[in-house]
Amino acid sequence: MFQNAGRFIFLLLIFSWIVYNGNAQDKRTQFPAFLSRTYFTLNIGSINYPFTQKQLEPGFNAGVIHIPHVGVSLAVLCHRFSKNISGQLIYMRPVNWVQYKNVNGDNSFHSVFLNILGLTAKSNWHTGGNLSLYGEAGPALLTRLSTQKGDSIILKGATYLTVLAGGGLEYIINDKWKLRAGLLYSPGNNKAKQPHTLFISGGITYTMHPLPEEVVQRNLKSRYIFPHNLIQVGYTTNTSGYGVNRFFAEGAVPVFWSGDVRIRHGISVQYQRNIFHGRKIFSLDWGSSFSIWKSENKNDQFITWSIFPLFRFTLLHTRPFDFYFNYAAAGPTYISKVIIDDKNTGKHFTFQDFMGIGIYTGKKRNINAEIKIQHYSNGNIFTANPGLQIPLTFSAGYTF
Repeated sequence: MFQNAGRFIFLLLIFSWIVYNGNAQDKRTQFPAFLSRTYFTLNIGSINYPFTQKQLEPGFNAGVIHIPHVGVSLAVLCHRFSKNISGQLIYMRPVNWVQYKNVNGDNSFHSVFLNILGLTAKSNWHTGGNLSLYGEAGPALLTRLSTQKGDSIILKGATYLTVLAGGGLEYIINDKWKLRAGLLYSPGNNKAKQPHTLFISGGITYTMHPLPEEVVQRNLKSRYIFPHNLIQVGYTTNTSGYGVNRFFAEGAVPVFWSGDVRIRHGISVQYQRNIFHGRKIFSLDWGSSFSIWKSENKNDQFITWSIFPLFRFTLLHTRPFDFYFNYAAAGPTYISKVIIDDKNTGKHFTFQDFMGIGIYTGKKRNINAEIKIQHYSNGNIFTANPGLQIPLTFSAGYTF
């Protein structure tokens, strides 16, 4: 295991040397080329799937079926290939889950966790002025987790490929912002006992464009230091418990995720490469991490290997140090073990998320220290997804 970690560190050093020596001119104050003509869309609306008693396994009957209708969809890293043709990655789910209540008189709530992940092609037709019509269609993956009553499964889990299609109307505010209204539809699946899904929504789209040259030069002449490369070594421990995780997942500020599988301790090596920064506050990194973990209950050992995007906000610049907050989400990850503490965590593919605070110090900001919490889960793209809860990780790093 530690031999693998050594190889990973060696590869990171070689990669860092190549990147560092291959970039004599600092171009980090302009958006990377792959982000040009990339857009993001957030839709909020009414989602409906007519769940009935038919979805339950034989022998079970619910007193009430509650179907909340508020839903969201997020289209991320969408790319406009031409004026009218785009590709979109769409994640769609309800805000609150469908619930079967009082099953066989148990006076309890039983939630149905489901989501749709789609990859659609989108085409626009301009109708004149600031209005345009659009249509979209493509393959999608629907995932529904098993719903249980004690040790019994009352509604089976399902994962299958389906189709996501729809259309709507867009209003162009300017070259960056659009308003939109539309619908998405996915057919039902009789074999999986899954009803159709219909999502009617309104939303907003933001498109990224290359920054004007005057902004690029202003950022380039900034007196603040944004390190090119960062290598960190971290140690994770549950000595102080999981209170920070619970606060940000379940407390007054629910901006992170929890997990049913808890980690006792771990060690990690992480590399980050800055690819964009503004004049003072915002910066964007790509990173990769290798970690060895041990679980809390069974002391199961396993490894994870991740790549991830990281958003950093440097909130305070002072003479002795710079203070920042960072957030990384949905980093594709290989996990070596899927049964941890007797819980099925899904498949060997999952996602890494983390958030933390840290400082850069030293005259050239070469020294780094950071504290963060982490989480692994597969985003419900598999029928098992208890999630892994990683307590506080303390890291020390060096920049160059």
